[in-house]
Amino acid sequence: MPYNEKLPRRETGQLIGSAGILGAYSITKVATSQVRALVAKARSETVVREAREVPPRRPKSLDADIQGAIVDRYLAGRTMKALAAEMKVHRTTIRTVLDRHGIAPRDTQISDTDVARAAALYESGQSLATIGAQLGFNPQTISNRLRQIGVALRDPHGRTR
Repeated sequence: MPYNEKLPRRETGQLIGSAGILGAYSITKVATSQVRALVAKARSETVVREAREVPPRRPKSLDADIQGAIVDRYLAGRTMKALAAEMKVHRTTIRTVLDRHGIAPRDTQISDTDVARAAALYESGQSLATIGAQLGFNPQTISNRLRQIGVALRDPHGRTR
């Protein structure tokens, strides 16, 4: 005997109350078995895709004129990052060109005089971001070096930590 034969019905045979509203939606055994069958079928089938051959990327070759321009601009003070953006190549491509021409990269570490200047600026109330922009370094680099020399840093709201 089906479970819903005991439920109250109208004269027309329609179920009364919430059982009538739920109707077919309350019969989960059928839906559950259908879902389980679909999941089992999906697990049993393996999808084999053809391997697509991707051609290897070829590095961008730069003409001798462009390489000379890169060297000249770098020696004039441009950074590798700026040159890469300008030439629309990766920074490592710029570095490779410079290496081929025997040019050593500039020392980008912050000097002791810059650290002393940063400490004076910081103690005068300037932010790490402002100091970093003035000196050409990341604010975190400024923060790290100020901590190393014992400067007490402020929190983001200006209070001493």
